[in-house]
Amino acid sequence: MVDAYNLVFGAASLIGGFAITPAELISARAVMGPGAAMTFPATLLLLTNTFTSREEHALSIGVWGATAGAAIVLGPVVGRFLLRTTCSRSSSSRSDRFP
Repeated sequence: MVDAYNLVFGAASLIGGFAITPAELISARAVMGPGAAMTFPATLLLLTNTFTSREEHALSIGVWGATAGAAIVLGPVVGRFLLRTTCSRSSSSRSDRFP
């Protein structure tokens, strides 16, 4: 499962990185979604098998959930900030039409 994740997510990330049009980028992101979704069961299984005591298991799942929640919230915010401050293409008037 992890090998399929690497192939799907990595290839879609590479294609998205070189996307020129919004349609290309959206298509790459649509493929990245299922690739990223493949990681959740694999990481949860890894935590379950690594931390076997009840206390370690509960703590690891809690940290895993908190990290996933923070990534969901902070990812778009930090990504937009980085694009606005570092990418010259994002400062054009064309990108202002996209939220």
